Amino acid sequence: MSKTFNLQTAKERLDGLDDYLEEAITKRRVPGLGISIVVDNEIIYSKGFGFRDLKKQEKATKKTIFPIGSTTKPFTSTAVAMLVEDGLLEWDTPIRNYCPEFKFKDSYINENVTIRDILGHRTGMPGHDFVWFGFEPTITYMDKIQYLDATKPFRTAFQYCNILYCSTADLIEKLTGKSYSEFVTERILKPLGMKKTFFSREDVWKETDYATLYKEEDGEVIESTDIDLKIGYGSGNINSTAEDMAKFLRFHLNKGKVEGKELLSEENLVKTHLPATLLSPHSMLDDVYPEEKLVHYQSYAHGWINEFYRGNRMNYHAGSYPGCCHIACFLPDLNIGIDILTNTLESFLGHILHYHIIDRLLGLEQIDYLAIDETIMNIMKEQGKKGEEAKEKERIKNTKHSHPLKDYIGKYQHPAYSAFEFKHKDGKLFANFGIHTNEATHYHYDTFEVKLDIFGASIMITFETNQKGIVHGLKIQTEPALEPAFFKKVDNPS
Repeated sequence: MSKTFNLQTAKERLDGLDDYLEEAITKRRVPGLGISIVVDNEIIYSKGFGFRDLKKQEKATKKTIFPIGSTTKPFTSTAVAMLVEDGLLEWDTPIRNYCPEFKFKDSYINENVTIRDILGHRTGMPGHDFVWFGFEPTITYMDKIQYLDATKPFRTAFQYCNILYCSTADLIEKLTGKSYSEFVTERILKPLGMKKTFFSREDVWKETDYATLYKEEDGEVIESTDIDLKIGYGSGNINSTAEDMAKFLRFHLNKGKVEGKELLSEENLVKTHLPATLLSPHSMLDDVYPEEKLVHYQSYAHGWINEFYRGNRMNYHAGSYPGCCHIACFLPDLNIGIDILTNTLESFLGHILHYHIIDRLLGLEQIDYLAIDETIMNIMKEQGKKGEEAKEKERIKNTKHSHPLKDYIGKYQHPAYSAFEFKHKDGKLFANFGIHTNEATHYHYDTFEVKLDIFGASIMITFETNQKGIVHGLKIQTEPALEPAFFKKVDNPS
């Protein structure tokens, strides 16, 4: 640790942080926030601010449980490092040697892909998030990969892919005979004493101190949809507290040791921190704070993102979920760890407030991150507005569908995705898609729009007819860089 920065200095520099955080959540309309700060193996700050439940006026605490979204990924990469240590897997040996069922559509990728490629998002596969859009709890993601196309050459580019982390959870189950949650609980949560970390919202709801999730609608803060999606294992399903996450960060800062006992070797743990894929040199902060280049040398490691913030090396991962925002980060050279959770996605404080904490701890010139958050959210809202305007502009008005609505009813399947089943009721067309049932409203010609209740997602569906004029399938643009996916009609109602 630097001579000008030590544990006592860190504690002194946090004077006034309570007032700052109270001001931050008030100005940025964040209902509740949990935060922990680790310095030199000590949790020096762990508190809650605002409300975990606005209606009941129940305060957020350091023990309040929030979804952490994609910050689940560092748990998955840590679990993989343990499999390597157990001799069940190797970082640079093709996965097919250990699990032939883990298949890719591209034969070259299939022959050569390693767990390092998957955890580093460098397989060439795009997001393919439509695989889990049906939110079916019984899906095995590993089985779906073989039906999906890559959009970049293997090992040439970073492309964030949630479902490959979900498939890694399937791999863990295959190699250990234990479910992802069982393995992570046994090997990580219990040894670290993370007693309030859970894998499903149903388990969270059995607790008393959990965060209600919020969104804004017409300028009002209201409760967001909160259901147990039962998806995203390995990628985005964990729920935790500021207090528990501090223990996880301390474990990484201590290079795999807990209370002096080695839980995972430094060699294998540190491999999860090492860069695997370069990211764009352009940071989000460049657009909103041009006065200074704050972030340099971003890369994706294995479940962590690497960057240098104002000259200081940092590993972090952010996570979001409808109604929450989270970040976990650590600065290995300074033995600093920071975890921040909020129960809204209408503010990016949960993704950028750690920068303010770092500035404060290191005695750096303060930057107005509340103003930066406001700018970021305004940009995002404007982008969303433009997207809706563009969709409406592309719509060809005063058109009709080519068939009576009853001709579209039936079941449509694709091997990688949840099936669609259309029904006709009261003169309207309804789509069953996984756990969703929503009206399919006419957009133009044979294209219909289905708006999902969760994530505010909208699916554009175009029905297709064969040469005989019979509806035989539908197409959906599941990935921008690929041709639309074809769902074959597999039954025709009598």
